Amino acid sequence: MRTLLFFFTSFLATAQLPKPPQSVIDFLASAATALSEAHSQDSSYPSDPGPFLDHFDSDMPGFGSLRGDVEGLVTEASVSSSIEPVSDAGDDHKRTLELDWILQIEGQPMRRKVVKVTIEKRKKDWKFTAFDPIDFFKP
Repeated sequence: MRTLLFFFTSFLATAQLPKPPQSVIDFLASAATALSEAHSQDSSYPSDPGPFLDHFDSDMPGFGSLRGDVEGLVTEASVSSSIEPVSDAGDDHKRTLELDWILQIEGQPMRRKVVKVTIEKRKKDWKFTAFDPIDFFKP
């Protein structure tokens, strides 16, 4: 039994999550940071979800709903966000990923979901072009 436990522990230690290209990692880190910085603690300055929403193609299905949810969320509370890739496939222009996305919203239980996304290059920048579930950011 001890050998089996060692094998399982060793397997977990060496198992790696998919490693998307560095440009995708940078894009996801930038999105998480932008969401975390969107809420204003100072009432004289409004919350600004714009930098986070800039990570999305405004022509994406459901973008209007997503924008409204994000605006409501960051207006109401401080949000901490982290993203970890679970699966990754694609090329230098289009990728489909599953992301383990964690939201810690002030005053609420932690929210964690594996979301399915598509990102595509728009000019030189990655943009989310599909996001499921679209209501993940609902306040």
